[in-house]
Amino acid sequence: MSTVFRKIFANASTRILILVFAVIIGITSYFLVTGYYTQLDLYEKAELNKLRGIANTLARQIDGTAHDILYQQYPKKDQIQTTSQDPVYLEFHRILEEAHDANELETAIYTIVYEPKEKIFRFAVFSDTVYWRHEWEKFHDTHVQQYETGGIIHPYTDENGTWLSAFHPIRDHKGKVVAVVQVDSRFEPFILQTRKEIGIRAGISLAIIGLIGFVLFRSIRGILKKEEQMTNEIIQSKEIIEAKNKDITDSIIYAKRIQEAILPSVDHIREQLKDSFVLFLPRDIVSGDFYWYTDHADRVYIAAVDCTGHGVPGAFMSMIGNTLLNEIINQKDVRDPGKALDLLDAGIRKALKQNDDNTETRDGMDLALVSLCKHFKDLTFSGAFRPLLHIRGDELTEHRANRFPIGGGNAYVKTPFTTTTVQLQSGDLIYLFSDGYPDQIGGEGDKKFMTRRFKELIMEHKNLPMAQQEKILLKSLQDWQGEHEQMDDILVIGIRVP
Repeated sequence: MSTVFRKIFANASTRILILVFAVIIGITSYFLVTGYYTQLDLYEKAELNKLRGIANTLARQIDGTAHDILYQQYPKKDQIQTTSQDPVYLEFHRILEEAHDANELETAIYTIVYEPKEKIFRFAVFSDTVYWRHEWEKFHDTHVQQYETGGIIHPYTDENGTWLSAFHPIRDHKGKVVAVVQVDSRFEPFILQTRKEIGIRAGISLAIIGLIGFVLFRSIRGILKKEEQMTNEIIQSKEIIEAKNKDITDSIIYAKRIQEAILPSVDHIREQLKDSFVLFLPRDIVSGDFYWYTDHADRVYIAAVDCTGHGVPGAFMSMIGNTLLNEIINQKDVRDPGKALDLLDAGIRKALKQNDDNTETRDGMDLALVSLCKHFKDLTFSGAFRPLLHIRGDELTEHRANRFPIGGGNAYVKTPFTTTTVQLQSGDLIYLFSDGYPDQIGGEGDKKFMTRRFKELIMEHKNLPMAQQEKILLKSLQDWQGEHEQMDDILVIGIRVP
């Protein structure tokens, strides 16, 4: 039996069917319970409206001044019995009795008078027995609170049962309230009637649920049988998929080795830029971010490049970008970064056929390219969306890039890329970076790290050796990221002028 249950709950379809069945039971139970209280509420409202109408009508029929005189004329308890022929009492008694009979009420209608000094009510005229001036000790708070206006009292329980009540003030000729007329009704019959109606509904519901359960059982049995037949096919398919996934993963891992082989060696970069670091963290096995470096004539060239996408698509773009940069700088001997980016943009657009008006591809890359004098006298910079950060002493300067990418199809109106020249001094710091570090989600409230926080971080640790700065950047990123997955490829390059 336990094996059957395990099979049932292991299958998504049977779990859904059981969940639907449970929901049906839950909804049915909910409507039965809410129906019970809704029906009681309807009975209660209808009965209270009826009682209120009777009380209002009787209060207008009873002369308040005559009632007050009668009440003052017989100040003793049960005194009215000795003068049962009092015409005023008999008239009031007749009015209440006729109303009682006409509305087929089970309980008596009566008038009561509030004695404020004693803080107690006393009965006056009844529709049946004489109960003159008896004290009423268990009156409801509403009687006192609404004595002047009249009101209704929702179900309440005393020693005689559960009741609904409505009362209305009786006023004398001057408008003073001298008594109230009250009409009561037992609530137990409504409870019994409601239970009977809900019981009938529950019986019908159980019959329907039983039928649904039978159909559900047949469906589950059919699903389990079909699942058993498909198990071998699924296992075989799983083995095929795992083999293909392994082949794909092995291919991507091999592609990573190729990409790493194309990327310049960090040790090679440090031969010329001794106090520097390259923080490179691909999101997937291969990366759409890449760094590029070359040593040409009296200058070194370094770039931080962020291609469209990440993973395999980004890696393809990085291969194209790396090849074009080598061709432009090393073969064509283009020394101006802005001119180099113009040629790179044209090369990307040509390679991706973005000059064709019918193409829909908008792939491209953002980057910051720096040409640095080997004697560290100056640098020239040009960028596509990616800036250059320059720190001198306690001042950080951001050299902004052009606000359009390399490539990107016809989505941007472009002008030639601009080149910025920066004179250098010993101890200056240079940073190039992709948007992966500032865009990482984490911290309190799951927010982006943001460029502002990145700038504050490098300013805080600017006096440390670059290798130590790299460790701090990595640790700060990990602390910020927490349990969140890495959102994008991450690349940060830092250089200190000797």
